Amino acid sequence: MNDMVPKTIMAFLVNKTKTLAQRELVAAIYNESTDMKVLLGEDEATMRKREGVKMMVVSLERSLSFLDEVRDFYFESEPF
Repeated sequence: MNDMVPKTIMAFLVNKTKTLAQRELVAAIYNESTDMKVLLGEDEATMRKREGVKMMVVSLERSLSFLDEVRDFYFESEPF
């Protein structure tokens, strides 16, 4: 019983603090002065990384089509 009292008090304190923090954060998000576009906007670093990955995908697709052409050329030609 001695061990359960501090744990119970702590659980109540943590749950109350969690609920209060969540309420405050939700209120801050829905505050009219908060610009939702800024909150929901994509980070500049993530945007640059996404653009780089798109360019890499295009490059890899071109490379794959080139390798397919080379493979088809060697399979269509007569064997030595």
